Amino acid sequence: MWKYTLMQLFAPWPRTAGDFFERAQAHAWREANYAAALDDLEQAMRLAESPSETQDMTQLIQLRAECYEQLNEHTKALDDLQALAREYGGEDPVVLDMARCHLALGNLKTAEGLCRDAIAGTDIPTDEQVLLARVLFARDDHDAALRLINQAIETSQREWNYVEPEFHFQRAVMLANSKEYAGALTDCQQSVQGGSDAALPLTEDLFDPGMSPHIIDALDLSALCLRELGRDEEAETAQQQADTIRRLQETYRPKTNRELLLQRRLDGANTVCGGMIVFAVVLTIIGVFWQFWRWPYYFLAPLALAAIGLTGLAICRLLNRRLTGRHRFALHATN
Repeated sequence: MWKYTLMQLFAPWPRTAGDFFERAQAHAWREANYAAALDDLEQAMRLAESPSETQDMTQLIQLRAECYEQLNEHTKALDDLQALAREYGGEDPVVLDMARCHLALGNLKTAEGLCRDAIAGTDIPTDEQVLLARVLFARDDHDAALRLINQAIETSQREWNYVEPEFHFQRAVMLANSKEYAGALTDCQQSVQGGSDAALPLTEDLFDPGMSPHIIDALDLSALCLRELGRDEEAETAQQQADTIRRLQETYRPKTNRELLLQRRLDGANTVCGGMIVFAVVLTIIGVFWQFWRWPYYFLAPLALAAIGLTGLAICRLLNRRLTGRHRFALHATN
């Protein structure tokens, strides 16, 4: 633990394929900055070719495919996913992602075949059923699509007592297309409530770049359904909420590589300062237990350690607040 903490504080970073992969994960999953993640993955793949590296290449390819998907570069994502499928052989965990890419590219027959293969190889195929429902819907088999997505939602509720926000959103799209606006509105509301931990209307302080990508679409669809139902005032509120999140996404500036390095240093400093406080408490307990009152200066050491540790934690907290505060909503900056 302490070796890792000291590396966080002092070691150059990134310097190995694993370091670049770690930073790419931070860009992709915490910051939704997929372009920066791809740059780091390119560096990681170059370093991973060295015999001295231990980074698993399949992890890099899998994350790169995910980034390509998020950037709507489905052909590139499909190339990576097919390479992973060949690597995994009969155990193909990426078949659903391949089906999703084929759906986005309009290859509906191929997407349907992959979905059915995935369903056959899964015990509780809720994700697979929802994706197959989307394929069937795109092929204008709306009744079959609705039956399938209803089954997936019922299974999720029964097995896990939880339904993915995306499931509700996809069903809302299908219901709205069938002009069943009341049912579509209910699903949109459930999708929004399940896709964000923040209360609506959203503010800058509550914005999370990793929130469900369907929230804006669900709010837009809610506004449409409310207008069709004659509830214009509520429709305006829903549209304003969607516009607020859209504005925050447009003005959000992900952390630069320099800021990610500072974040890593702060994590290490937090651990060191916390350790100093714990050590100060231990020294105090030892002094009390052994009755070191005859050496009054003994207790200056734990007091000094505690003071330094608390000051360090306060400084780290202040810098963390600056890193995650309002500066995120400046104009986009380059690394």
